[in-house]
Amino acid sequence: MTPYFIEARNRLENSVDNDLAKRQAMYFAAIETAGRLLEIVFSIIGVERKDSKDVVNAVWGHSVSSHPIDAQWMDALRDTWEWYVTLSRKNFAEPTIAITHMKDGKKVKPDVEPDVEQEIAKNNTNEIFGCQGYHGDEPVINVIPLKMRESHNSKDMTTISH
Repeated sequence: MTPYFIEARNRLENSVDNDLAKRQAMYFAAIETAGRLLEIVFSIIGVERKDSKDVVNAVWGHSVSSHPIDAQWMDALRDTWEWYVTLSRKNFAEPTIAITHMKDGKKVKPDVEPDVEQEIAKNNTNEIFGCQGYHGDEPVINVIPLKMRESHNSKDMTTISH
């Protein structure tokens, strides 16, 4: 039975390039291998025999190959980006004292005058979920994890936990 399993697993793994789908290939290979044995039993009890390879290929093509799987971190990143884009104009300050930078391995305040930060905070009456800013020359979005988690968990979005 091992050669049947190995052949099925290799065939299915080689048909996809996603690591999660490759993991599923082992399950489908086991089903195909078990199907070879079950088809013998089916023929004895009068059930029409089918080629387990054809059955697995059909189900694999319909459920795995045609519906690529994204890693959970991709789903979470996509959900977070959509959340940010939806709320960025009213719930993300630009910049605030909440934003920090790393310099020599230590958190430091950004180069923003305190009166500018206070003015932004005073004029923004919406709930703040985070802020936009820069880390060196790179734009960054700093979020308040609890706010993001509450928002994500209240919608049909990927659950955020740490």
